[in-house]
Amino acid sequence: MRNALFFLLFSSLLLTLAIIFRLPLLEWSVPKYLSSKNFHNISLELHSFSVNHLEIKTFSADYKHKQQQYKVSFSQMVLQYTITGLFAKRVDRLSIQRAAITLPPALPSRAPTKQATINPSTVKDVIKKLQEVNIPVKEVAIKQLFFNTTNIGYLSNLPIALQLNSRGKELHSNLLFSLTNQENIEFTLHRKQHHPLSVIIRHSKKEQTVQTLQIEAEATQLKAQAALSIEELSQYVQIDQLQGHTGKVKASFSLQLKKPLSLQLQMQASGLQHPRYSVRALNLAMQLTLDADKRITISNASRLQAEGLTNGKVKIERLDLPVSSTLIPADGGINVYFSSPQPWQVKQLEIGGTNIQDIHIPPFRELLITKDTTRLTPQLAPLTIHGMSVAGWHVPKLTFTPGAKVPITMQTASETIKVTSPSWKTTAFTIEKDKLQLACESIHADLKNTAITTTLETDLFLRTSALLLTSSKMSLPVKEITGKILLKNQRLNAALQMMPSKNTGKIKITVKHGLNSGKGMARMTTDEPILFSPTQGIASLIKGVSLPLTMTSGKFNTDVEASWQKTRPFMAKASVQVTNGAGLLKEIPFSGLHIDLDLDLLPELRSNKPGKLEIAQINRAIPVTNLQGIYNISPSGKGKLPSFDIQQLSADIMQGNIKTDPFIYLPGADKQAVTIRAEDIDLSEIVGVLKVKGLQVDGKLNGYLPLTIDRKRVSLDNGEVYGSKHGGTIRFRPQGVPTQHSQLTAYALKALEEFHFTVLRAPVRYQADGTLLIDIQLQGVSPPLSTTRPVHLNIHTEQNLLSLLKSLRYNDALTKDLDKHLQKQY
Repeated sequence: MRNALFFLLFSSLLLTLAIIFRLPLLEWSVPKYLSSKNFHNISLELHSFSVNHLEIKTFSADYKHKQQQYKVSFSQMVLQYTITGLFAKRVDRLSIQRAAITLPPALPSRAPTKQATINPSTVKDVIKKLQEVNIPVKEVAIKQLFFNTTNIGYLSNLPIALQLNSRGKELHSNLLFSLTNQENIEFTLHRKQHHPLSVIIRHSKKEQTVQTLQIEAEATQLKAQAALSIEELSQYVQIDQLQGHTGKVKASFSLQLKKPLSLQLQMQASGLQHPRYSVRALNLAMQLTLDADKRITISNASRLQAEGLTNGKVKIERLDLPVSSTLIPADGGINVYFSSPQPWQVKQLEIGGTNIQDIHIPPFRELLITKDTTRLTPQLAPLTIHGMSVAGWHVPKLTFTPGAKVPITMQTASETIKVTSPSWKTTAFTIEKDKLQLACESIHADLKNTAITTTLETDLFLRTSALLLTSSKMSLPVKEITGKILLKNQRLNAALQMMPSKNTGKIKITVKHGLNSGKGMARMTTDEPILFSPTQGIASLIKGVSLPLTMTSGKFNTDVEASWQKTRPFMAKASVQVTNGAGLLKEIPFSGLHIDLDLDLLPELRSNKPGKLEIAQINRAIPVTNLQGIYNISPSGKGKLPSFDIQQLSADIMQGNIKTDPFIYLPGADKQAVTIRAEDIDLSEIVGVLKVKGLQVDGKLNGYLPLTIDRKRVSLDNGEVYGSKHGGTIRFRPQGVPTQHSQLTAYALKALEEFHFTVLRAPVRYQADGTLLIDIQLQGVSPPLSTTRPVHLNIHTEQNLLSLLKSLRYNDALTKDLDKHLQKQY
């Protein structure tokens, strides 16, 4: 500005001399005078001169200032003036057709000695000088101004048009950078008495305004508004942080230049794009003050909101962060004390295959940031997650509460971050997938030895009272869940161990999951067998279901595998083994239980191979030994319960054997059918059960019994039993005198005193009311009859079998439905 003023005053002197001595004298004297003012290599050619008009055809010179060399040249300069204006040191108009200024190379930059801060006094001084500066030219017009420089490369060979108007205290100037025929940048400065100093920058492209910056400055306040295209701005402003960014930004701020310094900022951004991330919309509202102690106070009205955030791995649909806080410098860092009572909210968070609908993060208490440590102290308030989905599993709601006011600390050592955290407690929650639901009671979680590099490693310790598989209403109480979690290359690996809440044993769980692919697997195995005892039976291991089974000893092993991915249903299979089991089945003692199952659990329950069942002994009035079964489980297609394809079911009883023909059992079906076949049943043991006084029988019995269970009623038609080919002996000597109502005639009673039968055949029927009807057909010889001829006997007998079974407490000998019928009748 001083050089411009000097040039104008010199022009005034030049005009006076020209009037007196004309052009030759001016062309000789001007270079002489300029040489004394640090101008060198001066070249001047005047074109014309009059009383109020001077035109210079060409001018060039070198100018040295503070060891820096400049070069100035212009052509077709016209100066218009009045004699009275010259005496008042003012010129009416200055116009230049073409001007060029060559700037010196930039000096090496010096490192800042201290952190830059905003000094209100300095800012106010600059504004005051701009408001008071006096331009001694009413109007300036430069059609083409060029800066030749290596400091700001894009200014080289860029034509600039300058317009300036000055009327007393009012000043209006305009700089127009013509980038192309259809693109330009315009700088406008306007000063008016009793009005703020105004600066406007417009970038126009194809007759449309791309970005605008407007600044208003007063002695105590600085305001600005901006509408910017980041992509266009980064082409002309060399800021590394802007490179590669696109999008539009609108912002306004107000800076109060008084103590304490205060700032109000409103910013909206849209369509922010970068090769590594993007933001659809961003809204920042900030009100802060800076006091003399460099303490920054951010008011409750301050808030950061964003929509559509993504970096390719993480997506957030909406982010809402109240940021009111106080920032206080600390030794080597800064302390942040949060003051907002409102929680942070994150909506629609996607991380790989994990989706979270809503997260409510309680306000934090304090944040300390130093060079090596970040310490975040949470409030003792719950952190709530709504609608979380992981690989098809859905958690409707999950709430975490820190166990103490212990800060979350992150320590940085080279490329490793070590994290310590308080213990956390959850409320009860459920995990759902399709028709399967897993419910969990409260969990206490501790994270130990957590380290973050390119991977995440942590020791995890969990305590929970129950895990509940609610699709079948079963709960698995566990305790002391420990293990390690590893996150590497967007893959999660976890290895956990847990113990049943009461039973002895150990369960091992491994999980693998790809965050990006949504594909994974899990496996649960009994690392140590689960043991049953009289005080820790199956009811201690599994809760939530009523079982007629009590386990007093035995070992339980299982191996469950599950897999999932985005494009197919959840799949799970399991193998189950029970060995050396003993206990009670509806008060019926058993021992030597062995079970071997290999199943697909999901998407449908079915056997992978035939299951095996063995029971060494069932101890009742009629002992049963060596019970063996082979069966398959498959979907029934008639409801939720599966069907059981019984391939083999047999047992040893009364020194013989019974077995069933292959049959299909459908739980809940109205009608079931099964045929029981008997071989070599000892007749003496049957008579011992019937307890008929005076009756002795020996021999073997075979037969088949086709049972039908219709609407919970058991019936038997066309059943038959028969003796073995070796025959047998019947001895019946009833005590006392037979009554007239006896079904046996005197002839039959005499024959049965000692009857050696060779044929025994007995059709059997069983009625729904519990009556067993048997028509016994005997053929043989009887020595008491003193005859050698064959004797034929037909005996009809009826027995209420339900009453008999009840008296023997053998009410579960036939089927479960028979037991229910017994309980209903008696």
